[in-house]
Amino acid sequence: MQLYASIRKLIAQTSGLTLTRPSEFEALSESVFEKTGERLSVNTLKRLFGVINEVKSTPTTLNIIARYLGYSNWQSLLNELEDTNSGFAPCPTSIHLKDLPVGTHIDISYSPDRQVLLEVVSTSQCRVIKVNKGKLQVDDILDIDTIVLHAPFIVKNVRRNGMELGAYTGGQEGGVLSFEIVPFLFFAKENRITSVDYLSEI
Repeated sequence: MQLYASIRKLIAQTSGLTLTRPSEFEALSESVFEKTGERLSVNTLKRLFGVINEVKSTPTTLNIIARYLGYSNWQSLLNELEDTNSGFAPCPTSIHLKDLPVGTHIDISYSPDRQVLLEVVSTSQCRVIKVNKGKLQVDDILDIDTIVLHAPFIVKNVRRNGMELGAYTGGQEGGVLSFEIVPFLFFAKENRITSVDYLSEI
């Protein structure tokens, strides 16, 4: 799984690293080991940050991350993030397309190992920008109302090259594993990586 943006920000603050360059994940791995006595590999950390293709994270991995950030376990960290008095916004469990401005990019991972980057083109439609496995294709237009974490990825209709392909449901077994609203330039400026390039990097 890819960590929530708020947790990734905490890790960057704790480590003192920007985590925008591959070499920094080696330093982060050492920092985690020094603080927790547990080792997380560079590739594991890159998956948690969405730099390379993600797989389901084990409870052990998530608990190590939590201890690195000063919490007893992963659930304690999540509870803190969800506490409205903590200063953090609650982790969202759904996205309503009508609430997003046109041009917003949404990065979605859903089971078993699918990933898609969408661009909002209207209050009820997205265009596929990038795909990593699955039946959807670049430039497909998807009719979507809501994207819900841990629920199937439901598309009411797919339009491809002017043809109506009908409804599409992804992640019927495990549902949506993660989603994130991706800003147009989400890495440091010097890296010149835009959200359109995101999936080509993993």
